[in-house]
Amino acid sequence: RQLVADIFNLPVVSPVSTEAGALGAALQALWCYCSQREGETSLADLCNDFVHLDDSSRVRPNKETSSFYADFYQRYLALDDTMRRLNTQQTEYLMPKME
Repeated sequence: RQLVADIFNLPVVSPVSTEAGALGAALQALWCYCSQREGETSLADLCNDFVHLDDSSRVRPNKETSSFYADFYQRYLALDDTMRRLNTQQTEYLMPKME
């Protein structure tokens, strides 16, 4: 949880249920069922009714670590942009446009 909090620079809290994936699937099915039977149904309302958070699991981002990840992500974005441009140039060189 701490790693996720640091990377996204947001607090993270776990649900009480250890089967969160199954609970999510059940909520999705319930939402579909209710929407068919009763019309417009709010998924947020269903989550408020059935998802309970374990506040003792809450972690907050570490500012120093979050700053490191934010800087690292900006470097990744710059590298990604450079690689995309190089890939485009290479593709154009190897496969010239037919006119």
